[in-house]
Amino acid sequence: MKIIFLDHQGVMYIKKHPHPGTLEIFDLENIKILNYILESDSEIEIVISSDWKYWVTLEEMQIFYEKQGITKKPIAYTPKTRVYSKNNYPEQRSVEIKNWLVLNKVEKWVAIDDLNMCEFLDNFVWINEPDKGLKQSGVTEKIIEALL
Repeated sequence: MKIIFLDHQGVMYIKKHPHPGTLEIFDLENIKILNYILESDSEIEIVISSDWKYWVTLEEMQIFYEKQGITKKPIAYTPKTRVYSKNNYPEQRSVEIKNWLVLNKVEKWVAIDDLNMCEFLDNFVWINEPDKGLKQSGVTEKIIEALL
């Protein structure tokens, strides 16, 4: 199994942060890019690392993905651990990802986020242009390279 740990804000959703509890429609171009990546290898699955995991059940998130035309539904959430300090937030999210990896057999993986987790994760693609998300230049190639 190959896993994409996917953040939403600044990766799939590129507008102002939605009100907590609200599932806002993703950017259409970013959906097309995600589908392209998912179609590059049938073994790729999505695990949600985004804080949006606090707002709805996994089943509700799966329905949300399906309604947006995303070709695969997320299979899981990373462990939920609330963090209130922005200073350690990237590290905490990386710990959530690592904890999920310990509990699951994974061949290859990549984490995609607008939080800079470069110092905490090896297989990480940083979206440093959150107004573009997956449309950021070179991102698609880095993600596919990490998974193939």
